[in-house]
Amino acid sequence: MRCFMKDTEYLKPQLISRQKRMVAELGSLVSVSHESNVSAFAGEADAELCFRLGAIRVYRLLGQPSVFVGTFLRTNLIFLTLLVFYCTYHTCSSPERLAQIWLGPMLLGACLPAVLTLTGLLVMLTLGLWLVEKPKRLKVTPSQMVLRMQVSDELFAEVAIPWNTLDSVELKRLRRFTPEKDLYVVIKTALGTSYSLRYDDLLLDNSEASFLNAVTTWAPQARGSLLSFSSLTSTSLSSSHQSQAPQFTELWLHQFSTANIRQNDALLACGNALKGGQYVILGVLGGGGQGNAYLASNKPPESVSADTNDTAAADRADLVVLKEYIMPVYQGSSVLARLTDKLHHEAEILSRLTHGHVVRLFDCFVEDYRGYLVLEFVEGRSLKELVQSEGPQSEEFVCRVAIQLCGVLIYLHDFYPAIVHRDLTPDNIMLDAAADVKVVDFNVARQLENASGATVVGKHAYIPPEQFRGRPCPQSDIYALGATLYFLLSGQDPEPLTVSRPSALAPAVNVSSALDQIVARATAQELGDRYASAHDFLRDLESVSGATLKSL
Repeated sequence: MRCFMKDTEYLKPQLISRQKRMVAELGSLVSVSHESNVSAFAGEADAELCFRLGAIRVYRLLGQPSVFVGTFLRTNLIFLTLLVFYCTYHTCSSPERLAQIWLGPMLLGACLPAVLTLTGLLVMLTLGLWLVEKPKRLKVTPSQMVLRMQVSDELFAEVAIPWNTLDSVELKRLRRFTPEKDLYVVIKTALGTSYSLRYDDLLLDNSEASFLNAVTTWAPQARGSLLSFSSLTSTSLSSSHQSQAPQFTELWLHQFSTANIRQNDALLACGNALKGGQYVILGVLGGGGQGNAYLASNKPPESVSADTNDTAAADRADLVVLKEYIMPVYQGSSVLARLTDKLHHEAEILSRLTHGHVVRLFDCFVEDYRGYLVLEFVEGRSLKELVQSEGPQSEEFVCRVAIQLCGVLIYLHDFYPAIVHRDLTPDNIMLDAAADVKVVDFNVARQLENASGATVVGKHAYIPPEQFRGRPCPQSDIYALGATLYFLLSGQDPEPLTVSRPSALAPAVNVSSALDQIVARATAQELGDRYASAHDFLRDLESVSGATLKSL
């Protein structure tokens, strides 16, 4: 009996603590303070609250066209109309049933609610499963965790999870809709509510160390459940993430700040070997204020001639481009941190892209106070160089290029959140030997969540109004592509902040009215007048280019 009483006394404080957390969670569900209605991800200026249900808040992005609600209502209205017509027709189609006037309304009144209820349950189940598997984001604040789920292009939902309602945070291997088990972070509250997101989605906005430290600091009652992180990540994740370690800004900053003084201040000469001889410089492709671009071979130094910069010195399959970031040698400067962040950012973006029309990233490393991105070598010339040497291009060629670039934008914008290139200009689009395009230079690319309030970057003739205001969005890339098409058709840069119409240069420029209207709509100044997505842009281009270009 004494032993049992001791156990009861030990459990009583935990039970009371859990009860308090349950009360706190119930209180958070009915809280209607103004601060809780502001999006933790998009802020108050970029998103408005549509409605709230308990801890769930649904917001609409102000920079996105509102099409989801209207489409949803129209689809359901059409479905209900067809359902009523079907039931009425089958109830009243025979003369015997028509003779019994009461039979039709009775059957319709009995069957229709059951059919509607079953349909509604199936729709809710499908929608629930779809939302569960949508990529999520998690933001940590001193008062709560905020889980974000994207519903559509313009709608997203946020769930606030106050720290004092947290019961446990575990890392588990779960099998959802795939044969393989994935790592999920499972968050449970005092009332038994469970939230889950993929481990990789957690790392989009947090490092594992910062997240665990936040849970330990602000939710000590969940501290015991964190043991699963050390047991799983140490075995299954260490090898995969160690290969990406040089891409983290903190490690690069440490390596730069602890290195010796720069040994070479000049351009790298032909034959110079980097990264322990893994890359051999063949020549200089270009240069700028913050670094240079080198043609290099990844063959051993002894197999590459050091007295020539001709690509014949190496097999073209072994050629790469080294994009260089020159870092300041003085330590502790904000310039060092800024340039290191740019290097890390471009490497992080490119490492995720595997599109045939986007330049590939092979490697990244630091050496002698210089950071290097090892990129795919594209043998060809930029669209800018093409027009400068050959003049305006044919409409057929322009449509072919535009269709390929629309495919790139669809790929980038379908990321969660969308990747916005922000500098899609003729200078940054290469044309290879097969006349296929390759998009290069993701130095200023940003994901949509991080783009608001960003510094204005890019060439003025290709920047839309919203990007000048520091609020780029996926439609900003559509504007830049439209301006690029104008340049290809006319041989001239478009006027900044103006709707571009190649037909205005007639008779020097001969362009069909359909393509002229496409370029004008793509470069519309207002987002509501511009193409809402690259999918819409591509559809119009395919209708103009004809069946031949549809197969490209």
